[in-house]
Amino acid sequence: MAEIEIWAIVAAIAAAISALSAMVSIIITYMIKKQELRTGRPYFMVGEKSSFKKGSNNTLNINLIIKNIGKRAASNFDSQIIFCEKSLTANPIFNARAPLANDLPPDSNPKMEIPPLTLATNVPPHFVILLIKYSDLTIDETFTQIFYFRWDGVQNNNVQTVVVHATESEKQDIVNYLRGRNLIGEVFSWI
Repeated sequence: MAEIEIWAIVAAIAAAISALSAMVSIIITYMIKKQELRTGRPYFMVGEKSSFKKGSNNTLNINLIIKNIGKRAASNFDSQIIFCEKSLTANPIFNARAPLANDLPPDSNPKMEIPPLTLATNVPPHFVILLIKYSDLTIDETFTQIFYFRWDGVQNNNVQTVVVHATESEKQDIVNYLRGRNLIGEVFSWI
């Protein structure tokens, strides 16, 4: 009789270990699947075709072209564009939100166009800040991205067409400027 009880105990322990092992396998599979879903999320980059060009009547035409390089569409897309002097001492010369009504499928290229800005003969360097917020309905998450750029302005009526990424120290100065002047809309209050 004692021998039967020992085998019953061994069988019960083996069944418990087997059930625990199955549960761990299910958890690991779930986590891997969740990570795979997350890596396919929408993700944006600023396209190479973005431009700063001198227009007619001494204006500056700015086109920021972004691209969804993710594997799924972005929904509830909202953006805010801020254009301010590099000195960060004055109010921005442009600050506007641009929410989009439609989903942005993978490989789409929405153009974030700033209305033409009137230029002087000499314009100091400026920062261009693009804040975007969008949802991935597949995983029910909202994402945000901020792009910080520096433009070298206009020297002797010559429009600088090159736009470069701001440095990390410039980024911190920009964030302090945006917070200090309450320039961020409610949609982007997390900054």
